[in-house]
Parts: sequence; C-alpha cells; structure tokens
Amino acid sequence: MENDLNLLVKNLARNASILIVDDDEFTLDIYESVFSTLFLKIYTAKDGQEAFDLWMDQNKNIDIIVTDMMMPTLNGFEFINKIRENSNSQHVLVLTSLDDLNEMLDIVNLGVDGIIPKPYSHEKVFPVLARVLEVIKAKKTMKRQIFQLKLLSQEKVTLKASAKNKAQDISKENIKVAKEADNKLSAKYNIRKTIQGADALSLSNTIDYSDMDNIDALISSLHEYEASIVELEGKPANEIIDNLISSTDAISTFLNIIGRIGSFEVAYEAGKHLIEFIKNINASELEDSTKKELFFDAYLSMFQDIDSWLEVVFINKEASNVNYFDASFANTCLELEAIFADKLEDDSELEFF
Repeated sequence: MENDLNLLVKNLARNASILIVDDDEFTLDIYESVFSTLFLKIYTAKDGQEAFDLWMDQNKNIDIIVTDMMMPTLNGFEFINKIRENSNSQHVLVLTSLDDLNEMLDIVNLGVDGIIPKPYSHEKVFPVLARVLEVIKAKKTMKRQIFQLKLLSQEKVTLKASAKNKAQDISKENIKVAKEADNKLSAKYNIRKTIQGADALSLSNTIDYSDMDNIDALISSLHEYEASIVELEGKPANEIIDNLISSTDAISTFLNIIGRIGSFEVAYEAGKHLIEFIKNINASELEDSTKKELFFDAYLSMFQDIDSWLEVVFINKEASNVNYFDASFANTCLELEAIFADKLEDDSELEFF
C-alpha cells in the first residue's frame, strides 16, 4: 500500500517533465529509475552544458531541473546561473554532498527551490519533490484561470463596444439582455472562488498597524486618482499615458497589501500584469475613441471597486465573504487589457495537471 506522500507525488508528476543532471552514472541511473514511474517525460544530462543545451532545445519548457553541483565542462553553479539569465521562474533542485556552510549559502542564493543531500534517500527526496510539484500545479491552474478570465473579458468588451456603437440611449430591455449575457459568461467560466471563513473581520485581524496606515493612506490617494481619471479622457495622448503610469503607484501599493495577506493570488498576478501593460501603452492605442472610452470607464470602475472593497473589509468590516474580489478585480484588470488586445484563438497550448 502506497503512503499518502507517494500518491501525492505520483498524482502531481504524471503530466510533468523533469531533467536530471549528474556526471555520476550511478546517481543518474538511480534517479532515472525512480522518476520513470512518476513523470511523463524524463531527460538526463551528464554536465551543465549538455543540460543547458537540452533545456534550450525544449524551449525552456521543463517543469523541474534536478542538478548536481560538482560536474565537468559546466558545473552546477555556472549551469544554474545560465538558467537564471534566461528564466527566473524555472524550478531547480540541487543534489549535493557539500557540507560547507558558505557553499550551501551560495547555492541558496542561486534561487533554487530546494537542496537534496546525497546519496539518494526516498525520505529526503519525496517531500521536496511534492512541495515543488504543488507550486507548479498552482501556477498551471492559475495560467488556465487567467486565460479563461481573458476570454470572458474580451467577450464583455465586445458586448460593451457593440452597445455603445448602437446608441447612447440604450433601452432598459437591452440593458437587461446585456446583463443576462454577462451573467451567463460568468457562469460559463466559473471563475469566482470561495474560501471558507474568509469574512471581513477575520481577514482584517491578519493586518498589522503599518498595513492599516497604508490602507488609510491608499484610500485617500484613490480618491485623488479617481478625480484625475475623470479629467484625463479629453487630454492629449502623451499626457494621458504619463498620468496612467503615475496612477499605477496606487495599484502597486494595493498589490503589496493583498500580497502580504496571501489569499488573493489571482488578483495579485493580474494586477502586476496590468501595471506592465499600462507602462507599455502607446499613444496610437488611444486614438480609437470607443476603445479609449471603454478603457477609462473600466479603469475608473476598478479604482472605485478597490476603494469600496478596502472600506467595506478593513474600515467597516462588514463583508461576510471577501473572496469575490479575487476574481472580480482580476477580471477588471484583464478586461482593461482586452480592450486593446488581439483576439485569443484557443487554449490548446495550456497544460492540464
């Protein structure tokens, strides 16, 4: 009978890939033998240069790299540094028999996900492997969820643009139809998550005094940005862009707050992506008056939503479920990007776990 940890690793690794790097054939054979029953794809290399070339040949698309440090041609330190020059997100586990504290610190400073001591020990390998695989699963799930949010956002933008082009005096019946369509889209993608016990009072109890000071200051700045956004739409494109970039400071402050809370991963990632998007907007993208109007409507709405949510949750402590905001805020961020984005084709490139 397999224990819980073995089953967990087996389940998480079944669609994942791994690269094992070691100049010692005995060690390489052991890991290849163990992992062949777990992982979908296994790659091996005998030195850092061979491993790096293989990783590049696979378009840097290998879930986990397990590497020795003492190797010919290109050692582990050099290999990981080359990986980091190309990817900060690649998951790397280090095999080592080193016991020098300074060298261990050097390994940690490379940004690795874990250290596995030699020789091979099931009890030492599997807990580290399980932890990294769970992180990878969460990332892949989030990537698919963000894709679904983008699809939803683009369809919402199409609905809004169509409504604005038809007439400004849309009848109540048309508004009802648009709302029903929006509700169907939300149900279709099922993106609103809930977390047990996430009420405003319990969440606010996790916030320290410095964060509460930041929240108070942020609410004040949000009011100022809301007023300035209303005045921006009629200004020259370059001035608009400068002000938009300035307004991302408030979004960054907000993301720092929810990032420390740790319960709003989807909103946090979507918000970071939106900031980069705004910093790269060019004047030509604001020439389409319909898209510009849609963008400012959604952008102002986003600031108002942040303002209201902060007040309800942290000032009045009234909300019984604060987690609706995770998908709601992320959806608004992606809707803003979708206004200027090319149409998404499909999700065939996304991986399932």
